[in-house]
Amino acid sequence: MENKITAITMKGLWSFIDINWTKIDPSVNILIGENGTGKSTLMNAIYALLKNPCPINKDFYADYISIKIGDKEIRSDIEQPELSPFLVEKLNKEEDIFSYVSDKFNLMQNTDATKIPDDMMKFRDTINKLFSKAHKKIEFSDKGGFLIRDDKQMIVDPEKLSSGEKKMLIFLYKVYLSNKRPFVFLLDEPELSLSIKWQQYLIEILLDFNPNCQLFIVTHSPNIATRGWMDKVSFIEDCITNL
Repeated sequence: MENKITAITMKGLWSFIDINWTKIDPSVNILIGENGTGKSTLMNAIYALLKNPCPINKDFYADYISIKIGDKEIRSDIEQPELSPFLVEKLNKEEDIFSYVSDKFNLMQNTDATKIPDDMMKFRDTINKLFSKAHKKIEFSDKGGFLIRDDKQMIVDPEKLSSGEKKMLIFLYKVYLSNKRPFVFLLDEPELSLSIKWQQYLIEILLDFNPNCQLFIVTHSPNIATRGWMDKVSFIEDCITNL
């Protein structure tokens, strides 16, 4: 529990509500609610505060945001220069699929193809299982990086992947890069462009790559929680107090 978020408070959001999210699990957290109730605003504020624990002048559309993590409380209205940035990542932040994933895979450059690490092989095999119905697969290049091929062995430009394929590729690769460290991963409506089956398996796939992470998911899709995660769901309406 040392590096896990235990409570999140947003005071005076838009000058008329407080948000107090206290039902927080050390592994999986799913937040649902009506449009316009502050879910995405809250996620953006969490990301900004963990990335920079001393944003005294940051505009969160609120009086302040407070995050309890371990034995620390981080507040956006109090200078805490002794705090270092926390391990946090937005998984569905807009990325250029080719420049992000292809360039990252060049970390493999000059790696002997017969000595590819097991976790990298696991990443490849997981993606290939997901992509199999679309007759696509990834393979490692002898020159470093990776290639995507169709079942006719033609190379597929990563930019030609579907929106859902691009999204899942980036989700998994960012979690893979976390190297099982205690990251906080934020996902805002990850169901967009994903098939129902991929939505249902998303959480367990991410946790399989990093069982030490803490997930915070904002969603309008019940499919995200259907494979054993219903007890991790919080309703933002239950977290809101009107001022």
